[in-house]
Amino acid sequence: MTKLHELHKLGQSTWLNYMRRGFIESGELRQRIGDGIQGVTANAAIFERVAAACADYDDDIRREVAAGTPLKEIQEHLRAHDARTAADFLHAIFEESAGLDGFASLEIDPAHAQNTDLTIAAARHMGHQIDRGNSMVEIPATPAGLEAVTALIGDGQSVNITHIFSVAQYERAAQAYLDGMEYLFRVNNQWPFTPTAVASFSVSAIDSAIDDLLLQMGHPELQGQAGIAMAKVAYDRYRHIFSGPDWEKMVKKEARPLRLKWTRTTPRSFSYPDTYYVDALIGPDTIVTFSPATLNAFLDHGTVSGSLTMDLDKARAHLERLTELGLDLEAIAEQLQRQYLIASEKQFQAIMAALGKKRDELESNWQPMRLALAAETPRFDETFQQLCEDRVMGRVWTHDTTLWPAATPQQLGWLNLLPVMRENVGRLRQMAQKAAANGLTHAVVIGSPAVTQTANLFYQTFGKPAQPPYLPYPWLEISAFSPALSDVAALDDQVDPARTLFIIAEKEETEDVWAAFNHLYQKTAVTLGEDEAGRHFMAITDPGSVWIDTAVQHNFRHLFLNAPHVSEPFAALSYFGLVPAALAGADLESLLFRASAMAANAEICHGGLAQTNLAAKLGTALGVMARNGRDQITFITSLAIAGLGDWAAQLLAGLDGLTPIAGDVIGAPDSYGDDRFFIHLRLKHDTMHDTAVQALSDAGHPVLTLHLEDTLDVGGQLFLWQMAAAVAGHLLAVNPFGMTAVPLAAD
Repeated sequence: MTKLHELHKLGQSTWLNYMRRGFIESGELRQRIGDGIQGVTANAAIFERVAAACADYDDDIRREVAAGTPLKEIQEHLRAHDARTAADFLHAIFEESAGLDGFASLEIDPAHAQNTDLTIAAARHMGHQIDRGNSMVEIPATPAGLEAVTALIGDGQSVNITHIFSVAQYERAAQAYLDGMEYLFRVNNQWPFTPTAVASFSVSAIDSAIDDLLLQMGHPELQGQAGIAMAKVAYDRYRHIFSGPDWEKMVKKEARPLRLKWTRTTPRSFSYPDTYYVDALIGPDTIVTFSPATLNAFLDHGTVSGSLTMDLDKARAHLERLTELGLDLEAIAEQLQRQYLIASEKQFQAIMAALGKKRDELESNWQPMRLALAAETPRFDETFQQLCEDRVMGRVWTHDTTLWPAATPQQLGWLNLLPVMRENVGRLRQMAQKAAANGLTHAVVIGSPAVTQTANLFYQTFGKPAQPPYLPYPWLEISAFSPALSDVAALDDQVDPARTLFIIAEKEETEDVWAAFNHLYQKTAVTLGEDEAGRHFMAITDPGSVWIDTAVQHNFRHLFLNAPHVSEPFAALSYFGLVPAALAGADLESLLFRASAMAANAEICHGGLAQTNLAAKLGTALGVMARNGRDQITFITSLAIAGLGDWAAQLLAGLDGLTPIAGDVIGAPDSYGDDRFFIHLRLKHDTMHDTAVQALSDAGHPVLTLHLEDTLDVGGQLFLWQMAAAVAGHLLAVNPFGMTAVPLAAD
């Protein structure tokens, strides 16, 4: 029995916000159902990433394109097929729960959210496309959407009412649902079954909006409480609305209450534990929706208790305190609803773009990876097949630490960075824009070699060195170094403190970084004064670090709390990397999308999808080569992404058994021994190294080529190499996550 089954005993249902073809067909959905998942909701962002970077839908896209199907209909067919198949897997739960659970939920086109008639038509059409009694359509809780809810419930169609951010919005959704049930009972003498409806109450989004306002108002002690407080008050309203004589009359006709479904339960700040919201919102007659990352965390270390009904008076008092401070919670909820509807509409447009791009790639036979492993090919094929049979990729994502010696679940926290970082892109963008607007022109990053290498990569690839010299550069120039006192002293003549932002980037205090900070702070204070000096410093560190107190004491410009338990070599896509990237003017949204798409590509490794898992193939190649004496990993890199080769080499340097080499001039094939394995990082249309690489391959040297469409693919490459290092570490029996490598004991 898992912790999900313990939640079921307390009356709470457990759904998963994840749906894709490979997940369903690989048997992983069935496995999650065995763990206790009772329903699934589709996620348009996941569908976009899978369509863009994975092969789940390739055969269907080819067939639909050949038939002349428009892209809009293609996405509809693909998503409906997934929902239909998932519903079939969940049907037994639907039957056992008498129609309360066992649903597959699918969003309709959000462009219809402000038009009742179009929403009704789209929902009926999607319901017909899925054609399963245990499917739900998702309707936003806008005025037009709630009118549609009443009509659809009156039809007997099950719905998932979404985009709810306040108690008042839930109350309006409940009234629309009750109106629909009353209509259903009034106009029908009999009905085969009553529809089920749920109200998706977004939790972390509320805190994300209110926490920023509280920080600006000087009340950080009140942060992180509004979402849970509002959910508890909403649950109390639920119990009042669905009780009493009138409701009991409807219950006799088999009406079901509009259960609250907690959604967006993954914290958006690393300040909070990863099970923060789930642990706090456990109660009967509710549904908790997990992301895959939060599900893994809860199964590992979540706390099962009847927390939802506790401290209701405290929750009300907290909301009253926020109101006393001048926060209009209902206005914030309305703004959040508008923002998320706009984001949803953009997401559907992005799906169309992703499908169009995939169609073009299929027609041109675009291949992001080319393997030419010469004599090592049979060993690679055998090892890769075994990797898939052992379901290693799926086990990585479920934090199965038996894959590496002495590994802990916390060391796999890098797998869960991307959702949180995507939610903080706006914050990072505003930080960079404000720094430039305040006249800062330079940033100095001080941290470990892994951190400084990442900063250099982003600056060289997207910063001033990558821009045309004749155009103005509106962002900050970045310097990065791991401190020694001589290096710090050299900065005295190189930077103007009045125009420089010093970034302390380390997990815990070290003597060298502390000495560097003291030297730079004193120099800045002498130049600008004590009151102004702190505004030229920023800290990126872990929760609980001594740098937090230092930042507060000296009034730093910014303090970014990074993901704990993520080693610095695996933190390139955390604040350690993305703060410098933002200051250099990089397109964070696109970088993180490419990284998320690569993460989706790295999830599935079975059947026909196995050969498209780039991280599995790259990691297998690295492991096989090292085990067979080709441990000198030599990078050949397009000039515009030279920093990527340096970064990847440093990442692999932490793996016993590999010796990465970057920045070498390519020699003649006969100048290399049989200990070499060549990695060609090639930008599209860059033919500079093609002849030399082909000569190496022709001479029998193993070569693996990674094709990048443009420099933004660096985002995907960062995740690709981290996952490949994890796979190679498994094959080499070493722990790659920032610990000393320990050999596995012999059987």
